[in-house]
Amino acid sequence: MALIELSYYSQVLNLSTKVVCILPNTPLQDIPVVYLLHGLGGDSTAWSRFSTIEYDIEKMNIAIIMPQTSSGAYTDTAYSVKYWEYISQELPQTIQTFFPQLSTTPEKTFAAGQSLGGYGALKLGFGTDNFSAIASLSGALVDGEHFDEAFQFASKEFFEGVFGDLHHFKGSSNDIFHLVEKKIAENRPIPQVYLACGTEDPFYETNKRAVKLFRKGGLHVQLKSSKGSHDWHYWNEEIKHVLVWLKNQLDK
Repeated sequence: MALIELSYYSQVLNLSTKVVCILPNTPLQDIPVVYLLHGLGGDSTAWSRFSTIEYDIEKMNIAIIMPQTSSGAYTDTAYSVKYWEYISQELPQTIQTFFPQLSTTPEKTFAAGQSLGGYGALKLGFGTDNFSAIASLSGALVDGEHFDEAFQFASKEFFEGVFGDLHHFKGSSNDIFHLVEKKIAENRPIPQVYLACGTEDPFYETNKRAVKLFRKGGLHVQLKSSKGSHDWHYWNEEIKHVLVWLKNQLDK
């Protein structure tokens, strides 16, 4: 395995940014890719520092791409920094430029993340057609009517800075449940979905509610719940199950 830190200037963000990549030591081409996203307060090093992800994929022949989006919530923010355009368009193109051996097909492209990164992973899966499977761990899956549950992690002013007027969140391009409905209405491919959240996590009820909303939209999804809090002890263990699940998607 190789762990590579890529520093470059993003034309979309108009700033310098970093991506940490874990690449398999193999001559293979069309290597499956997982975009692994950090939560609020994290950065491109979060997963490599606080989890055993590099060890976990040692024999899997997949690549892990861990971008940095600061506190942008994977969104084209109200303060005019386009983190959504970056993560959904520019970043995959940049990765392909530097690492052409990595796959660009949806069948071999996945997204996962923890906390706000879980929201970002689902947004990538439902907001584009580029991912065949997506996973959220302790996801901040707000539905536009329960933002108060997220205020314990960041202030209302923070979320307004990212999303704008929160009264307009529901039904917008930042509302993952709206994105699901839009995909279904347009008969576009729906990715496989993996949700997990610890029963002691402040977002546990949020995730239970998300399952109901997804099912209402026709998705076959379940919430994997077990004892755990909103911390790296839980995410480090759960990402191992996500990787097995993703491997099973590849083997189908």
